[in-house]
Amino acid sequence: MSKIRVVQISDCHVFGNTEGRLMGVDTRASLRSVLDDITQRLNNIDLIVVTGDLSQDDSKASYQWLQQQLAPLEMPCYWLAGNHDITALMQEVCPAAMQKSVIKRNWQLLLLDSHQEGKIPGFLSDSELGYMEQQLRGYPDHHTLIAFHHPAYTINSPWLDTINLQNSEAFWERLNQHPNVKVVINGHIHQVQEWQQGSIQVLSAPSTAVQFKPESSDFSLDSQPPGYRVIDLLPDGTLTTQVIRLPEYAQFPDLTSSGY
Repeated sequence: MSKIRVVQISDCHVFGNTEGRLMGVDTRASLRSVLDDITQRLNNIDLIVVTGDLSQDDSKASYQWLQQQLAPLEMPCYWLAGNHDITALMQEVCPAAMQKSVIKRNWQLLLLDSHQEGKIPGFLSDSELGYMEQQLRGYPDHHTLIAFHHPAYTINSPWLDTINLQNSEAFWERLNQHPNVKVVINGHIHQVQEWQQGSIQVLSAPSTAVQFKPESSDFSLDSQPPGYRVIDLLPDGTLTTQVIRLPEYAQFPDLTSSGY
């Protein structure tokens, strides 16, 4: 049985028009550069997961443009809602990308919704947590990857820690009952974090647009280039992972920005 290769991209913040810029960055162009790097560098990709904040302007056109960029990759692509997203538009544009559970060989991927309408912090509702437990009980012999937008841990960056998952204790309490969970992946924080919760690896990915400076008290941008995470899920329940950043990138964000 071979490995399952998952590519995580996150926090694309694309606009519905070509003029849109996020803190000086053409997010459409940066995403295209990331997708080009993925197709040129990697092979044997099984699926792509986009962990939230797909759109910056809440427009249907932004989701349509993103779907048009992913379609030529000819592989399953799944996307999750972030605090900048409109779930109804995501569902309307590409229902196939909104699956909540994916079974592939002896792995299960659970794609949960942590966004709250009109709010920045995340929350996993009772129905989401109930669905998670139902799937974990239903597939006890499948190793499991869980994905949602808002991290359920602190990253020593106060301004971000206040807007992460608000009910993280409830999430971890339920997971502790299910040893088949091997890895949790998130977006939202626009930076790379790798953390361990017991036997579970917890991973974030860089943004395909702009990066946030680690361990900053207030909003602050980083000068690192966009990137993505590669996760190879192995048949025995272990995994290997690496973060790849664009080796050449001409755009630079406005580092003096105070928010977005």
